Amino acid sequence: MVRFLKRIRDLWCDLVHDEPTWPICGKYSCRRCWKVYTVPWANVTPRNVVVMPVPAKTEYARVHL
Repeated sequence: MVRFLKRIRDLWCDLVHDEPTWPICGKYSCRRCWKVYTVPWANVTPRNVVVMPVPAKTEYARVHL
């Protein structure tokens, strides 16, 4: 029953409340009910980050260096 009530509270906050605070330390909260949310970019781990390799020699490096 408690889980059900939490889901209703979360849904109500998502649909009705539109006053979030600034994100601090990867979290922000609703100014009306003070529910704490994690920011979407907080779940970035080395496994789900795509790193694009940069070529060692580029045209810019040959001309300007």
